[in-house]
Amino acid sequence: GKSEGAEIDFSVPPLPEGGIGGVGERRRSAVELHSGLDPNKDQSYFLWAMNPTVLPRVLFPVGAMTKPQVREKARELGLEVADKKDSTGICFIGEVSMRAFLQERLPKNPGNVVTVDGTIIGGHEGLAFYTFGQREGLGIGGGTPYYVVEKRPTTNELVVASNYHPSLYRRELTASQLNWFEKPQIPFTCKARIRYRQELQDCSISAPLLFKEGLGVVSIDRVLVTFPSPQRAVTPGQSIVFYEEDKVLGGGIIE
Repeated sequence: GKSEGAEIDFSVPPLPEGGIGGVGERRRSAVELHSGLDPNKDQSYFLWAMNPTVLPRVLFPVGAMTKPQVREKARELGLEVADKKDSTGICFIGEVSMRAFLQERLPKNPGNVVTVDGTIIGGHEGLAFYTFGQREGLGIGGGTPYYVVEKRPTTNELVVASNYHPSLYRRELTASQLNWFEKPQIPFTCKARIRYRQELQDCSISAPLLFKEGLGVVSIDRVLVTFPSPQRAVTPGQSIVFYEEDKVLGGGIIE
């Protein structure tokens, strides 16, 4: 579906042929999930885990519209939200920074900030308050900008490096907890994004080889994703979503 939001009504019959406004389109007798028309508001990145069986009953009424078009329609209907300022916070916590949200709920666990060669250059308040690729809020002085490249729970160390350090970039990742809208024939090539609003990246998908008791076993519940271009700040626990043009193929969780 092409959407800034979604609404599910299980009493609604399946979408008719041709879909509704090109949103949740039915092609080759299969309902497909597509990116929204407005790239700044597209929410397809967050919908990869949706159960494929509910797709025929999901409506995305503004998916084929841009945000300005939605506002204009709201004005025509006399809705007060037509000129409401865009929210910048996370929908379920409101206008609060994620750092502040976590600090209210998680205890601090101070440790050292170290460079990749082990030099201590500062301190942190707890590994949970930082994310891969983060620069702001590290509290490190000096002229060199540093970015988070690793978190070491066993030593409680936050590892940082300069922006172009190799440790900040990866060409491969493994993803699990997979959900596919159409079962793929692995290996295959497609496009993917590893964070919201990232430009789609070319990639190839294959089955990783796992070693058990010295024997190589092809994994059936994970995929190995290889990128021709290095990807910055690949973050374990975040989603990777796979696309064919604007069609969502599925996704998983980065390990």
